[in-house]
Amino acid sequence: MINENWGLRIGQISKSAILDTKLRCRMSLLPSKKYSIHTRIPCLEANMKPNSVLIRITEESMLKRVLATFVVAACIGAALHINLVAQQRGQQPTNLTEKQWLESKEAQAHVTAAMAIAKPDLLEEAANLCSARGPQRPAVLRQEAGLPPVPRQTLEPTKIFDNLYYVGFNDAGAWALTTSQRIIVIDSLNTPEEAEKILIPGMEKAGLDPKQIKYVVIVHGHFDL
Repeated sequence: MINENWGLRIGQISKSAILDTKLRCRMSLLPSKKYSIHTRIPCLEANMKPNSVLIRITEESMLKRVLATFVVAACIGAALHINLVAQQRGQQPTNLTEKQWLESKEAQAHVTAAMAIAKPDLLEEAANLCSARGPQRPAVLRQEAGLPPVPRQTLEPTKIFDNLYYVGFNDAGAWALTTSQRIIVIDSLNTPEEAEKILIPGMEKAGLDPKQIKYVVIVHGHFDL
């Protein structure tokens, strides 16, 4: 049984630290300043004071905290969607070599800025993102090795604990937490269509009533594309 008063930490946020760190690292891979316009979005200019966002599943001040998480997640998602569109349109240049990346003053300036933003608790994530090869995700490594993507499969809704259920795919999913105050859904898949065709039917198959959803908490940092 998962206690209803648990919390989720979304890291230190200073000028949208998570978003800004990712964009800085991605921009370090771009050899020309002209590409930076494809990754900048208005929420980068938000003057957010350093703060820790704590999502606590309680009635008191829940809405305020959920909204704060939505803002961060939406900004990150928008930035990565823009980056994906740029790649699909052929705007993403070929990767720099390790030597070119290390010797590029412009690239290393972005890396330095990213590391400064990432301190003290996002350094591991920043190190993963800031390399000449870009983000080291399993899907990227498979692509570099010439392997096909792992086929996406819809999994059977699974009851993990007495009041926690998993609904979704083998690579991304949503969690449904049943409480005395109705249902809390953590993440909601990638698109409205997936929510309608996968999440809702999956909850119903697990014996849950989607009409009892009280909160949807977005905690995932990027689109799973």
